[in-house]
Amino acid sequence: VAGLATAGNRFARVASFRFSWTGEARIYHERGPSDQELRWERQSIEELIDWVNAHDVRVLNASLGFTVEYQEDALAKERDVFNPDKPAYGKIDAEGNLTDELDMDRIHARAVQIQEFRRGIWKQLFDGCPNTLFVLAAGNDDHDVVEYEDVPTTITSKHDNMMIVGAVDAEGEWSSFTNFNEKLVRVFDHGVNAVSFTPTGRLAPISGTSQAAPNAAGAVAKLFALFPEMTPQEARAIIEE
Repeated sequence: VAGLATAGNRFARVASFRFSWTGEARIYHERGPSDQELRWERQSIEELIDWVNAHDVRVLNASLGFTVEYQEDALAKERDVFNPDKPAYGKIDAEGNLTDELDMDRIHARAVQIQEFRRGIWKQLFDGCPNTLFVLAAGNDDHDVVEYEDVPTTITSKHDNMMIVGAVDAEGEWSSFTNFNEKLVRVFDHGVNAVSFTPTGRLAPISGTSQAAPNAAGAVAKLFALFPEMTPQEARAIIEE
């Protein structure tokens, strides 16, 4: 991602912030997040706001996203802490025992609660960094981000400092996986077999809006390098036009 975002820009400086997103990097993947893990996410957001503003970060690339359905799927696979053979969100029978049948109403309610929490903290991030343009990957589920209420791509920012990027192939055709929305996903960039360095130092082609977004972030970074006083809104407008 860093290689794609900085290619051809000798003025670029890269910074990586460790964010406590309790999604895909934990020992017990198929569960939660717990309330404590959500509190850690909020703490990370608050620390990130301070860090971005203190270091004058002009472009921030982010490749992550959530839907209620995504969270429901994880909750449905979660196992009970004290009875691992049973689902954590199983129905309770007449005797008060946990059953194998999933309680879909409870799963949905918890998923909505998590989604709204994340919507709030990511809005806090966007509003708290008005001089930064956030370049967000649209996602790889071939769906309309508004219809599925994706977070963070459908959050309304007070400063309008977000740019959502979908993926196209080398010929400029939509990829088979890219998310979309006519009003929100206005920019598409190369995200099919995009070649960049792996952590081992080898070049490899990788596909996804997570590759398209840093390509677009690189274009924004070049604008800021040439015109340091440009606002995030001006940079986004130029890219879109």
